[in-house]
Amino acid sequence: MEFDEQIESVYLWFLNLIIMKRYLLLILIACFFFTNCKKEDSASTKDTTFQNDTYSSGDLPSFQLGFDKDEIAGATFGPLVNPYTIESVSLLFGGSSETRDIKLLIYEDNGTSNPGMTVFSKTYTLQGSIDMQSINLSSENIRFENGSFRVGIQMTKAGAPSVAVDDGSDTKQNRNWIKVNDLGTWKANSTLSVNGNWIIRAAVKEEV
Repeated sequence: MEFDEQIESVYLWFLNLIIMKRYLLLILIACFFFTNCKKEDSASTKDTTFQNDTYSSGDLPSFQLGFDKDEIAGATFGPLVNPYTIESVSLLFGGSSETRDIKLLIYEDNGTSNPGMTVFSKTYTLQGSIDMQSINLSSENIRFENGSFRVGIQMTKAGAPSVAVDDGSDTKQNRNWIKVNDLGTWKANSTLSVNGNWIIRAAVKEEV
């Protein structure tokens, strides 16, 4: 009888050992896949901030107060070869401390003065400031398969506050635009005697 009990005890010990090994193996497999999935997720996107301007905090920007109602300042960014989403737009908007609505527009950019289709349009309220301001777009799902895009800031009133350009020491060609009411088309800044890059930036998340 004691011999049978000993055999049973050994059998149960081996059985528990096998079960524990199986659980341990499952835990190790789960940890392996979880770790690798996390690595894949972290490596699957790349954050990039586009800017044409050379402005740094402390520089003296030039706020452009000549806009009429509904005219638009535009900045072209890209291209990218992979799909991407626009996460935020930052800009310098001042010349006075008043509060004013602006319309943020995002277009496909086809490399010509007039952009392609409008893919996003929304009104935001900003207060004039000497500091950069950011508009969070992460929940808007503004996605492009590839290529370039244009950010437009449409004025809802004339005068200040308004957008600004940098000192013009390194003005990018075919990157800075104005849509003028009288002309009805987009023109490069330089053709309208506006020297400098718009202090407008865009942060994107690229799928790599």
